[in-house]
Amino acid sequence: DSKGSSKQVTALKDTIETLEEELKSARKDRDAMKTQAENLQAEYDRLAEQLTKLEVRFIHQAL
Repeated sequence: DSKGSSKQVTALKDTIETLEEELKSARKDRDAMKTQAENLQAEYDRLAEQLTKLEVRFIHQAL
């Protein structure tokens, strides 16, 4: 009947809206994690470069 169909349509629309909100949130979380990973990689690279410079300096002082 049309009342049942109308309720189903409304329920499906609500489900779609909920899923769209969840997807938006998941994408936001993904983007935040991507930014954190990029920042972590940059910091790792900076520290690795600093360590290399210190090792070179230490070797030259030891000679």
